[in-house]
Amino acid sequence: LVEGPTLADRIEEGALPADEALGIAMQIAQALEGAHGQGIVHRDLKPANIKLRPDGTVKVLDFGIAKALAPDLLTSAPQSPMLTTPMTLAGVILGTAAYMSPEQARGKPVDQRADIWAFGCVLYEMLTGQPVFGGEDVTITLARVLERDTDFDSLPAAISPAVRQTLMLCLQKDVRKRVADIRDVRLALEGAFESVSPRVAEAAAADLPVWRQVIPMGAAVLVTGLVVGFIAWSLWPTPEPEPEPPYLTRFDYDLPEDQAFRNTGWPLMALSPDGRHFAYNTQDGLYLRTMDELEARLIPGTEPILDTVTFSPDGQSLAYWDVSNQLKRIAISGGAPVVICELSDVSSVSWESDGTILYSASTGILRVSANGGTPELVIPTVDGEFFYGPRLLPDGDSVLFSVTSTQTQGWDDARIVAQSLSTGERIVLVEGGSDARYLPPGHLVYALGDGLFAVAFDPDSLTVFGGAVPLVQGVMRASAGQTGVANYGVSNDGTLVYVTGSVTPDTRTLLWVDRDGHEEPIDVPPRTYVKPRISPDGTKVALDVRDQDFDIWIWDLGRETLTRLTFDPGQDEFPVWSPDGQQIAFSVTGGGGPAATSNTSLFWRAADGTGSAERLAESSGQMFPTSFLPDAAGILVYGTVTTDQGDDIAIVRLEGEDRATPLLETTFEESYPALSPDGRWLAYVSDESGNNEIFVRPCPDIVAGRWQVSTGGGTQPFWARDGRELFYRNGEAVITVPIQTDPSFTVGNPEVMFEGDYIIEQGGPNYDVSPDGERFLMIKQIEDASATSQIIVVQNWFEELKRLAPPAEQSE
Repeated sequence: LVEGPTLADRIEEGALPADEALGIAMQIAQALEGAHGQGIVHRDLKPANIKLRPDGTVKVLDFGIAKALAPDLLTSAPQSPMLTTPMTLAGVILGTAAYMSPEQARGKPVDQRADIWAFGCVLYEMLTGQPVFGGEDVTITLARVLERDTDFDSLPAAISPAVRQTLMLCLQKDVRKRVADIRDVRLALEGAFESVSPRVAEAAAADLPVWRQVIPMGAAVLVTGLVVGFIAWSLWPTPEPEPEPPYLTRFDYDLPEDQAFRNTGWPLMALSPDGRHFAYNTQDGLYLRTMDELEARLIPGTEPILDTVTFSPDGQSLAYWDVSNQLKRIAISGGAPVVICELSDVSSVSWESDGTILYSASTGILRVSANGGTPELVIPTVDGEFFYGPRLLPDGDSVLFSVTSTQTQGWDDARIVAQSLSTGERIVLVEGGSDARYLPPGHLVYALGDGLFAVAFDPDSLTVFGGAVPLVQGVMRASAGQTGVANYGVSNDGTLVYVTGSVTPDTRTLLWVDRDGHEEPIDVPPRTYVKPRISPDGTKVALDVRDQDFDIWIWDLGRETLTRLTFDPGQDEFPVWSPDGQQIAFSVTGGGGPAATSNTSLFWRAADGTGSAERLAESSGQMFPTSFLPDAAGILVYGTVTTDQGDDIAIVRLEGEDRATPLLETTFEESYPALSPDGRWLAYVSDESGNNEIFVRPCPDIVAGRWQVSTGGGTQPFWARDGRELFYRNGEAVITVPIQTDPSFTVGNPEVMFEGDYIIEQGGPNYDVSPDGERFLMIKQIEDASATSQIIVVQNWFEELKRLAPPAEQSE
């Protein structure tokens, strides 16, 4: 809807005159400066996304790529966009090849410096009429971006040295050497950093009138007087010079090889208020690192697994919640922990300067004395809210915390609020973000995605000034978005400490395993996969992906692409293919979206992503699909579908009024129903023997017989496509049992095919069987290269913070 040609259209006519190119570049830089000031990175800046209006106004368009393109476009012209999802994870290529920064081309996380690289590419192309890194296809273009040096000799000779130098700084392949702020680029192009050379000064002096040239000779007469004056001045006391601002210092701390972070949804580390110590959580207990020491030491007495750690105001003690469901405190020197109170539900803890501890739980925000006592509910939740990160503001009455009503969808849509303890009045400070901290310079710092952002903030009036400014990227968040935690801390003296790594440190991969245990890797992006289900034709896999969002994705085995199928704000899980492979059924729990009217709903959607999801049934309890009936007239589900007495098995009919009807209800727990290919036999898991075992019954006449298939425990049954075998899991073992159904039902002896450390957590079948029954699709935990065991320390960070985001009094 913006009038005028694109910059790409203009460049097709030939290189632009330098004055015209620089005028356009100034406006592009101003646009990016405005976007970056709001925490927005364009990621796809190119001439085709820039419009030139008839009145001379330049418009930068298309902030964000709208959809993922098919892989066959990867060999098209280098102008074709490239995108794999999700956009915010490491290992993802996002952007357009000819304007893509080297870090984008490598699939690394990007910040505003990627836009500055693209800006340099656009300016270069305006001045020369040719792209910096053109190629016949995307592959060649990316190779040139990564390997070829920029041909600065092709720039017009008439451009100034300042413009040439600015371009060289924009097109630095090493992101650490690239100019970091588009404002600096704009100022450089405006000539703000240019100076006059001595030769130019001499030439200018030669052109002066005679009366001005003799002034230096007259000044010489004054030398004697100046010397005398200097001696007199030197006898007077000299005022103390203004102290220089402290130097910003950065260093990293790598965990020793025998240590590893404990991967939880709670904070992994805490920083003392004075900035002298930080503690971090491992499987062995809490380690303490003092800034003037080389190595961290294990705090004696903290060997049990710990969660939710915070320092005391004086930095000499720590409070934490442990597996005994107790809130405890311990001196940093170690010793016997002291129980503060009993807690069965907590997500974050903060030890305040008034000697109390604030913590968030499912009921709201509670307060308890650090010396022990009974917790007091001070801010209750309402209407399904979830709270995280309560911290007392300087007025002693207002509590800063994050609140969301869609916990399972992650915390980037949460609101950061301040609420009065005395009046209950709540003020929304920031829309979108969590885990906020008030810092003395006059800022709120909070987490969004894997970055830290700041806004100017006045704690007296509880007012936010200006827009958010990005500060740091690559901060590790809670696994699977369980809480609003970002693993960082800021001390009162301006020390910043944060843990690097991916937003989802719990990463997994898929692989084929044959009956003899031989593995064949699948080149799927590392994600938090559960419940893989192979399509009837064996070409695709439906996956429940649990990192930032709980949604269903489709992995195409042939084309090696991962495509998102569901988008609603609930928790989407348990994908099941229809017999013809055209539909995928799944359950949706909570979220306030399609499932807002019930606790769990059953939906289905076209497997190719067309159309919208359709609700098939809903339940006030839980309802998890496992398989379709052979005629596709219904779906087997289990859970508290028709009763609240425990898990049972039901059929959800796709037609009729009373869709959910019970199939197997007993006083025991029945789960994981699997129907034989001919629909005559129902395999399921029951705990009637005191242990989970696999049983088979006739279907639908389930009372006509019952046979135990497993021995010594079993779960997650699957039928072979020919109905002659039943597979199940027991611990790390995958087991097969021969089945004979004619003339009568007969069970053979279980046989272990292979064993391995494959994901087998409860809550769904975490494997599947290929159509020919010869391979098994397994999920395996991997070490995510982006989730490095590293802690970054930045001392005197307030100086950088005040430069990037002026405090509240300056913002006014």
